[in-house]
Amino acid sequence: MQGDKIKIRVQNVDYFVTGGDFSSLLAVVKSLPKRRYVGEHKLWLVDASVEMVRGQIENSGFLLEGGTPAPKDAAPVAAAVSTRDQIKIETSSFRAAVTGAPFSELLAAIKALPDRRFDGNTKRWSITGNLMELKSYFEKKDMRLDNIEAITTPPAQPDAPQLPAIPVPPAPDLPPVPPPPDDMPDFWDEPMDEPGELPPPVAPPPPPVATATATASTPAADRHDQIRVMVGEQRLAIVVGTFQEMLAAVKDVPGRRFDGASKQWLLPDDIESVQQHFNAKGFRLEETF
Repeated sequence: MQGDKIKIRVQNVDYFVTGGDFSSLLAVVKSLPKRRYVGEHKLWLVDASVEMVRGQIENSGFLLEGGTPAPKDAAPVAAAVSTRDQIKIETSSFRAAVTGAPFSELLAAIKALPDRRFDGNTKRWSITGNLMELKSYFEKKDMRLDNIEAITTPPAQPDAPQLPAIPVPPAPDLPPVPPPPDDMPDFWDEPMDEPGELPPPVAPPPPPVATATATASTPAADRHDQIRVMVGEQRLAIVVGTFQEMLAAVKDVPGRRFDGASKQWLLPDDIESVQQHFNAKGFRLEETF
């Protein structure tokens, strides 16, 4: 909650840690050195300097407010600040701990460095500079670097060999596709499944002997030749003519098509026009069953 706060006492002065929810405030208070909870007064006693406590709390993103002297009956707090305080630092080449002074002085020395940054995850200060420069800097302030640990950088992985590019042959130039002619034939003008060479017709039996009733106008065509056609759903046969003559007449019909599966010609559905066409050429259409 926004109004949460935790009371602490530093060097016999009471403060409040604010600026976050209770669990976050409690975590930062527990991270303070030499803290102790006093239940009868509902506060935390911190054996450290005010500067160190304020710096650590503010670096964690919270506030230290107040500053009221503690009552005369307040619980005592150890007066001396431990000289064994330390602050962990890290550079690009080593890690170490800065020691030899109270925490507040260590913190002030680190904050005086350029480009310093506190990492809340590792609880270390990230600073710049090489080992000799930093040792000289802290020794001038009567401080030292302890627990120096070199940071080993993993070897760089070699770059993958660059394979030569595989040449791609150019695509051959294709001849341009000619545009379709302006005068496209009608679909029904040419057969779609017309046979190439038709088998010769079976030789018909000899014609009957002419009788006295035969006249000069009797057609010489053989009545046994026929060509099967289908007009719509009606099956018919063209008769009264030779096979070649009737085939030529069929091919004159616009839209005709030969069906190789049924061995018959498919003609347009207009039965009257089809009849007139074959009658005009001397042939006749008969129904087949």
